[in-house]
Amino acid sequence: MVKICKDDGRSAPSAPPKGKKPRRILRLSVLREQQKPKYQPSAGPKTEKPQGPPPSPSPPYPFTSEVHVKEGVKQPKKGGFPGGEAALLIRNGTRFSEIDLKTGLHAAAATISLEKTLTVCSLYLPPNSPVSKLSLAELFEQLPKLFLVLGDFDAHSPAWGDSRRDGWGRMPEEFTAENDFIILNSGEQTVVHSTYHSTSAIDLAVASPSIAAECSWAAHSDLCGSDHFPIFLTLSSHFNCNVNTSFNF
Repeated sequence: MVKICKDDGRSAPSAPPKGKKPRRILRLSVLREQQKPKYQPSAGPKTEKPQGPPPSPSPPYPFTSEVHVKEGVKQPKKGGFPGGEAALLIRNGTRFSEIDLKTGLHAAAATISLEKTLTVCSLYLPPNSPVSKLSLAELFEQLPKLFLVLGDFDAHSPAWGDSRRDGWGRMPEEFTAENDFIILNSGEQTVVHSTYHSTSAIDLAVASPSIAAECSWAAHSDLCGSDHFPIFLTLSSHFNCNVNTSFNF
């Protein structure tokens, strides 16, 4: 399901109430830029974090991909996995249409009306829950030509900056390569494991080839109360947000 909310994109999320698990948030922003950003493929593991938050966008974030939402409108849990949810938070006034996905995966998608029509899909793959290439293929086939798939894949691979490759990491790595999809990750770490005092990269941003060159990926330097760093995807000026100011959804 798609959850609608007003998100000005200027303040960091507050710390979660005592006793509640922090939310995992991926932010996707549309910025007005003078020059088209250059897409560069992943360059292997990196440990440095960007200094300070990305510049405040104008207009504000039109939509946010968020997983592990505990309240609001979201896709029902599947398979009995705790916290297995995916949702999209879309800024009031942004034109969009929800995509009714036919999938057994934890996914939510919507088509956003920008100067170009863009489809955004939030995907959560719970740990220790095998997912086949066929399941991913069936999901991706339902997405229009210009798409971004964002989420916690819980998969390790040097292809997106992790220091190791596990068995589950091979599948999405092979799936994206076989279908010419582009992994936008820059190689930065995306999650902090407090128990082991280590970091890893398990949150992915995957784009269709026709849009990858328009995207710039960066991890925020502040956890904002979570164990996952917020992820910022900046799109070129070709994707300026077309916001309807005459009414609210």
